[in-house]
Amino acid sequence: MTALRRLVPADLDAFYALRLRALATDPDAFLRTHAEELARGSGHCARMLFDVAGNAIFAGVADDLTLVGMAGVYREPPEKWRHKATIWGVFVAAAARGQGLGGRLMDAAIRHARDAFGVRQVHLSAEAEHHAAIRLYASRGFVAWGTEPRGTMADGRAMDEVHMWLDLSR
Repeated sequence: MTALRRLVPADLDAFYALRLRALATDPDAFLRTHAEELARGSGHCARMLFDVAGNAIFAGVADDLTLVGMAGVYREPPEKWRHKATIWGVFVAAAARGQGLGGRLMDAAIRHARDAFGVRQVHLSAEAEHHAAIRLYASRGFVAWGTEPRGTMADGRAMDEVHMWLDLSR
């Protein structure tokens, strides 16, 4: 079984490599393009890993210590938004899919949002045609609250974005 752990700054190179892999293999699942991420460099990922107060990134680690999955959770700093967090960057490499890692990553991110951040709700979004991702999120209690028509554009192709939320106050 793949181990699960929170990433630390020492994981920068492995995280950046996994992020680039995710953007290359599943480009429609992410807002940034592979080219944009390359242009930004690993320094942006370093800021994500060092921003302990507002960000946590969890990863699935294979037996050979390769990162094969990831999920981030972020809480915005404005006081009026501190009751909610956002899950972002969820990805499981093709070879590691079908083993429950996506669910375990989601559970870790949700648990962190609830326990470390103390939020009342968690938000995320998914490209409307990514049915497996939407099913995963729904299996964790997320409910769609709206669809943004043409929420993203890639290579002249419009894609709808499904916005979902999870109520933690129950």
